[in-house]
Amino acid sequence: RWARRVVRKVVTTADAFVARVDPGEWTDFTVGRFTEAVGQIYAAGVPGWPTPFHMEEFGSKRSVVKLAGLPFSLDDTRLYARDYKGDGKSGAELGEKEFEAGLADSLVRDGRRVIKRSGGAMGSGVWLLKLPLQCWNESTKGVNVDATTSVVAVEAFRGRTLHTTFGAFVRMCRAEYLRDPGEFVIDMKFLPRISEGEVRIIFTGDTPRKVVHRVPVEGSFSAALDSGAQHRAYWPSHPRFRTAVNTVVESLPVIRAALGVPEWPLLWSADFIYDGGPAARSKAPERLVLGELNSNCIGFAAHPEFGEILAEEIVHRVVEHARRRAAEAVAAGADDAMK
Repeated sequence: RWARRVVRKVVTTADAFVARVDPGEWTDFTVGRFTEAVGQIYAAGVPGWPTPFHMEEFGSKRSVVKLAGLPFSLDDTRLYARDYKGDGKSGAELGEKEFEAGLADSLVRDGRRVIKRSGGAMGSGVWLLKLPLQCWNESTKGVNVDATTSVVAVEAFRGRTLHTTFGAFVRMCRAEYLRDPGEFVIDMKFLPRISEGEVRIIFTGDTPRKVVHRVPVEGSFSAALDSGAQHRAYWPSHPRFRTAVNTVVESLPVIRAALGVPEWPLLWSADFIYDGGPAARSKAPERLVLGELNSNCIGFAAHPEFGEILAEEIVHRVVEHARRRAAEAVAAGADDAMK
C-alpha cells in the first residue's frame, strides 16, 4: 500500500523524480519491489533517475561480468544465477547447479575468494571465504575441497565470522541469495590490497566529479563507513588517481555499449581495488581493478556540493525530455494530418 501511495503521488504531482534506496535500511522492502515501483512511475511518462534499466545494469553486480576484458577487469570472475538458461559448459555466467563445483575449483586454486550476492549494501552479503592456513598455502596448492572441508567465512558487514564447512556455506548462499527469480551470486578473486583502500570514482552522467579513497580498519576488508572505514575525498585530477580516472573515462563508450544503456545514470560510481602484491606498489602506474558499479544508493551527504551539480543536471534532463515529448507530439500531429 505504501508503494502504491508513493507511485500515485509522484505520477499526479511531479514533473520528474530522483530515486534512491539503501537496501540495508529496509527489512521488509526488497530491491525488486522498489524497482517495480520506479518502473510504474517511469511507464506513466514521468522521467526519473535512475531508470529501472539503470538500476538493473549499474545497480546489479552483474556488470563486473559484462565488462570482462576491459583494462581494469578481472579475468576469472564467475556469476551463478538461479534462473540461468544456458548449458553451463562455458562462459562467465553459469547456473546454480554449477555453483558448488565452480566455487570449490576456484577455492582450491586461490585459497580464498570473495562471494557477493546480487543485491545488498554496506557489505551485507559480501563474504571472504577462505581455507584455513593449515589446509592451504602457496606450497600446498591443489588440496581437495568438498562438502566436509572446513572453511572460514567473514562477512564485510561488521565482520561477522563463521567457522563452518564448505557444504554448509554453499547451502546458506542458496537459501539466502539464490532463493528468488533473478538472484545470483558472484565468485571473484580476493585482492589483499583492499587493506590499502578502495578507490571510488563518482560520476554525474559521463563526468567524473570526485574520487573517494575508502580505507578499511585494520583487519577488515569492508570499505563501508558503518564498518569503521575512513573516507577521504579528492578531485579527479589528483596525481595519485588521475591515471585511473583517465582509464575509466577512456573506456566509457565501451562500458555504455557493453551495458546497453541509452544514457548515463544521473549519479553513479565505480569502485576499484589495487591489484598485485607488495612488489606492485613500486610500479607506475599501479593497476586498479573493478569491484562493482552502483547507481542505486550513492551516498553524497559528505559532499554537499553535489546538490547543486545534481540540480543542474536534473533541470537539463527534464528540459530535454520535455523537448523530445513536444517534438514527438508535433510529429504525431503531422502524421495524423497527412492521414
